[in-house]
Parts: sequence; structure tokens; C-alpha cells
Amino acid sequence: MGKVKLVAYEGEFDGLVKQFPLVKMPVRAPLTALHITVDSLFNGSRMKSTHAPRPEAAYSAGARLSYLIPVLMNAPSEPTGESALDAFEAANEADPDGVQRMVLLSYGHFCEVMPEVHRDYFSVAGDTENGYTLTHRTSEFGQHEALDIILNELALASSVDPPTDLLRERFDDFASTVPLADLGAIIQLLGSFVSHHREFLQEPPGMVQKQVTAQGWLMSTPEGDAPDPTLTRWGLAGCRQLDPQPSRSCHSRRSAC
Repeated sequence: MGKVKLVAYEGEFDGLVKQFPLVKMPVRAPLTALHITVDSLFNGSRMKSTHAPRPEAAYSAGARLSYLIPVLMNAPSEPTGESALDAFEAANEADPDGVQRMVLLSYGHFCEVMPEVHRDYFSVAGDTENGYTLTHRTSEFGQHEALDIILNELALASSVDPPTDLLRERFDDFASTVPLADLGAIIQLLGSFVSHHREFLQEPPGMVQKQVTAQGWLMSTPEGDAPDPTLTRWGLAGCRQLDPQPSRSCHSRRSAC
């Protein structure tokens, strides 16, 4: 029964966010407000030193913003406002306490989970009033999911001994000469980063079996499948669907790009 209740709540949540005044504004306003929210996670508050940077939370929040595209697709593109500050102030008028922004981010996290709920990855317990608890159906399945996350992280390239503090003074020197710039010194500095990349950035052998060019992937539309007009708009008409079975969730990942 827990899954049935959660799926019913999914429809209610979809309807709720579409009614927010923020998402009905010209699209630059909500996008500016959401990006500033992510920026504050990356860099900490620019007003209060007590709000420290939380880069991992920022990465997660930024990734979830993609799930808001269907919600914002109907927002008018004009007017754009006189500046980013003008757009941000308009968003603050529509959402003065920031509650809508926080709910939209929560909605993005919700959209990440629900396709797996529909595919029965989880056992669902609870209700909307008291909250839901999702657990993997077996401990073995949960261990495989954890291992998958670990292997994905290990496959990422990592930098050893990055020259952050070493070159910080050089950037300060460049900033002090604005609006003038020493082009030769800038090129030399960028060249040092290229050299550092070549020397220290290594990709573990055997982790990547093959590479697929963007052109080859985008031309791989299964025979007989009509291009999705939404994907065509974004230049992704040929992307294959992750799941050949249509998901009952409106949040299912549309493509593997």
C-alpha cells in the first residue's frame, strides 16, 4: 500500500509545483533565483560567514535542476528584465521567503527517486502524513547499488597535488591590473595548468571500454522510432531511451545523453 500512496502523492506534487507563482514568471526570473541558490551552496553565503560552502550539496542540487525543465517549459521567455539583479528581485517578490525555491529543489530530488519506485527497486512503507521509508528490496541489491556508486566515483579522473595555493598570488596580481592585462603572462599561467594536467591527471586503465562520439550516438535512433519533438528542440533527437518499457512516472529519465 505504501507504493500506491506514494504514486498518488506524486501526481499531487506534480500539480502543486506547476501552480507556483515563481514558475509562471518569465523564465529568466526563476532560473536566476535557482542558480543563485546553487551558487550559495558552492561558495557559502556572501553576506554571512556562518554559512560555509557545501560543494557536494551544490553538485547534487545543480544536477536535480534538470528535472525542472518540464515545469519551466511553459514559462514565457520575455521580458528578460534589465539585468540579472532585476530578474532576481522579481523572483524575490514572487517568493519572498524562498519556500517555493526550496520546494522546487525538493521536487528535483523527488523526480530522481520516483522512476526507481515505479520499477520496484524499493519497498515503500508509510504515508504522506507521516513520511515514507524506502528500502532496497534485498540487501544484496542494496550492496550492488552501493558498489555501482563506488565504481563510478573511482572511474573519475582525480588530480594529485593541485597547485591551488601555489598560483593564487598570480591571479591576484592579474586582478590588480584590471582593466589592463599582460597577455603573455596569462598565456604562461594557462600553459602551466596544461602541463600540470598532463603530468598528474591519469585515467585508470580498463575503466572505459570504448568511446562513442556524440555524432554517432545522436544518429542511433532505433529504426521506426519517431524523433521526440522535445529532444529535437535540444538537438538530442537520436538519443535512445534508457528503458524500452514506458515508465508510469512523468519523471523518468528521458534519455541516456
